[in-house]
Amino acid sequence: MDQPKITLLHYYPTSRLLYGKLLSQAGFAVTSHPTNTPDEVIALLRQERPNLAVMSVEFGSPSQEPAKRRMGLDALAQIRQTPELSTLPVIMESSSDEYEREALAKGANAYVGGTNPNEVLVQKIREIIGN
Repeated sequence: MDQPKITLLHYYPTSRLLYGKLLSQAGFAVTSHPTNTPDEVIALLRQERPNLAVMSVEFGSPSQEPAKRRMGLDALAQIRQTPELSTLPVIMESSSDEYEREALAKGANAYVGGTNPNEVLVQKIREIIGN
């Protein structure tokens, strides 16, 4: 059986590295990409056709304007409006719980936030894709 494909979309290189390693060790085929704009996210997901995407709410550093930092929520809304991606499972991730309600309202299948997301990320992925 093929490994489920996970696309990891995160602004911070260290987070991409750590999450990528965690998910690979859990038996998933992982590709990771920096996040810049919602349009780039849509193009990547169309190209990769993953079984699930893990995406950060934040698309920029804390010093950037708030709209840029929350661009992951805009990308999620765009995913849900794109016919070939509308049913793609998406887990939103943030170091804060402040965006959870909004992420779920915009169509996230799950939200992982707070200071120890590693503990629940693999569990949520397995619950969603059944692996």
